[in-house]
Amino acid sequence: MPIYEYCCQECGHSLEAIQKLADAPLTDCPECGKAALKKQVS
Repeated sequence: MPIYEYCCQECGHSLEAIQKLADAPLTDCPECGKAALKKQVS
């Protein structure tokens, strides 16, 4: 399974998530709770 990098557009928190290709992208930031996560190009 690939590792995806995400960054919150609101608070700047970044994280990595192991997800299946068919999984929906994450949206909720675990730090601020807002739906502002964006997948980063790595």
